[in-house]
Amino acid sequence: MMHEHYRVDVSYDASFDLLSFRRPGIKSSGAIRAGAFVIDFFKDELAGLEIEGASSLFTSLFGQSIDLAKLSNAKIGLQEKNNMLLLFFVFSSGGNHYQKEIVIPKTQPIPALG
Repeated sequence: MMHEHYRVDVSYDASFDLLSFRRPGIKSSGAIRAGAFVIDFFKDELAGLEIEGASSLFTSLFGQSIDLAKLSNAKIGLQEKNNMLLLFFVFSSGGNHYQKEIVIPKTQPIPALG
């Protein structure tokens, strides 16, 4: 499945266990919350993503602990399909490459997706 994806800057705040993916130079003008995810938009474009409780979520998703402070080469994408959101992200950490698609129920209209 093809995704439109964007290169992003990554930051991790260990004190809040918050992982942020931000498109450089694009500021959020609105956001929606979907569980542990906050999806940020600027006009009709994906601007960023925050993940709360990121360390335990990523351990569960990938079956191993990942050093979130060392993430690099990150990209994110979002697609709407059958009233669901397909959240896609890819990144590197500690010399390993990770990729995951997560399906999230759509609970409200998404500006970037119509």
